[in-house]
Parts: sequence; C-alpha cells; structure tokens
Amino acid sequence: MAACAAAPAHPPPPEGLWRVEALRGEPLPAAPRPAEINFVPGRYAATAGCNRIAGAWEGTGSAIALRPGAMTRMACPPPLDAREAAFAQALGEVRALRGGTGEEMALLDSQGREVMRLRRLPRPGG
Repeated sequence: MAACAAAPAHPPPPEGLWRVEALRGEPLPAAPRPAEINFVPGRYAATAGCNRIAGAWEGTGSAIALRPGAMTRMACPPPLDAREAAFAQALGEVRALRGGTGEEMALLDSQGREVMRLRRLPRPGG
C-alpha cells in the first residue's frame, strides 16, 4: 500500500483575487479604489488603489511570508498616498494566515495580530 502524504495543517493562500476589507483593524473603504491582492502559486500582485506591487510568497501550514518585489511609483493623491504606504509596510509584516478555505482570510503578523482581513472576490464569469 502506498503511503499517503499528510495534509498540511492549513492550506496555502488560495489562488484568486481577494479584496482587502481591513488594514490593522481599520475598515478599508473600496472608494475611491479598492485594495486587492491576487494570489497565484508562489506569487502575488497587489494594489492599495494606486500603484501595483508584485512579489513572491512562501509558506507551510499557517506560516506565510510575503516578499514585496517590484512596485510602480506613480504619485498617489490623498488619501491613497497614506493608505498605500501603510499597505506596503503591512505586506512585509505578514507571517501567518487564518482562514482562507472559504470566503474570508486574515493575514497576521509575528505576534498573531491581524494585519489585513480579506474577502474572496468572485471569479470572472463565475
């Protein structure tokens, strides 16, 4: 009989597009532009509503690290400029996740505090 690999304690971030609903516990309005993160295997693309950030992620179980990479550098009008700076900093602080198997996921820092709360967006055409 072939040995079965044990399932991880928690799956990696699900592929797909996620809207950031809260940043450090504060609700993040979708207007004037929504903040989003799109996860694909080993990579992500994100925006706080102005510039785009592309990076890599890695993790096992509930541990995860987002590695910011390239970022566009457009001048963002207030309040997007402050929101974007906080968003980019928060991405680098992510060390764990909670949820993610359904419609909601929380990204946590090394102390277990919620850095971002996300909601899955429907797939186009689905």
